Amino acid sequence: MEIRFTGNPFVDAGIAGMCAAADVNKPEELKKSDIEYAVKRLISYLTSSLAIEPLPKPDNPKKMSAFATSEMSAILPNGPLANPANKPKDKPIKYKKYVNDLLSLLYIDGNTGDNCFICGRNANLVAQKTNFPLVDSIDRRNFHPGLNPGHPICAFCALAIQFLPLSILRTSIGGKFWFIATMDSYIAIEMARNFTLSSMDESISKKERIGFFGNWDMPGYSSSVVNAIIFITGERYKLGMNDTNFPVQAFFFTNDNRSPELDVRNIPNKLFRYFSILRLTSNHFNEFLHELLYKEKIGEITCKRMLLSDHIGKGN
Repeated sequence: MEIRFTGNPFVDAGIAGMCAAADVNKPEELKKSDIEYAVKRLISYLTSSLAIEPLPKPDNPKKMSAFATSEMSAILPNGPLANPANKPKDKPIKYKKYVNDLLSLLYIDGNTGDNCFICGRNANLVAQKTNFPLVDSIDRRNFHPGLNPGHPICAFCALAIQFLPLSILRTSIGGKFWFIATMDSYIAIEMARNFTLSSMDESISKKERIGFFGNWDMPGYSSSVVNAIIFITGERYKLGMNDTNFPVQAFFFTNDNRSPELDVRNIPNKLFRYFSILRLTSNHFNEFLHELLYKEKIGEITCKRMLLSDHIGKGN
């Protein structure tokens, strides 16, 4: 089974997280052994005591919460980790079983008679709100084809969604969830590898509560996205890569049962060229960042104008 990005932002962000966890550079490089290794790594993160047990929140140390029932309840509510009916000691067991069951189905043709609504492969199960963001729940059959209890989905796409948390970022430590959606595998995978996975590894090494990366120089919708672009263009610059030929978007979302949201923001391709050229031609690149983009208030305004392809020299 050759693996490629599908065009669905949530699944593709999950595939990027899978690639990062497997330490491969393209979806096409994923082999069965790589997927199995990535699954073990995913399970080690999300079933760690640092994810399951209530610990001080990074943005409010006086308040205790668990990653599994706080952050994950806004990503995959009532899933094996987030379901409040599952006792903390049972969550790792149920999550491992769920993910390993998906893994065992990867090379078995689906027998539901339906095709996956993401990739067209034979479907093995159905996607619901508990296992796929922003898909309606089982009790709203009128929102699904043929009044089914969910959208038919193959085991691989369902498994890829479980890796979505490894690609999720936050606008600040306790801010909005977001991820980069693009068919550019380098950008998508490096974002997961250098931000969320790196952050989780660091938390585990320090025996601190894990969470999604949100340590930006300037918190906020626009500045967090521009910060990510600055990092990625720096990494591409090291490889002599200055641009991307694929559309890039930032997906801000929550799948919370009470108030699901989705806000999609386009990222101009020329912004990648801008930072690449600026880094190459200016001797004051760092000064530019710290004196304009990382300044409170004006930094978020400037970054917002950059994402809108607006002139950054306009007055307030």
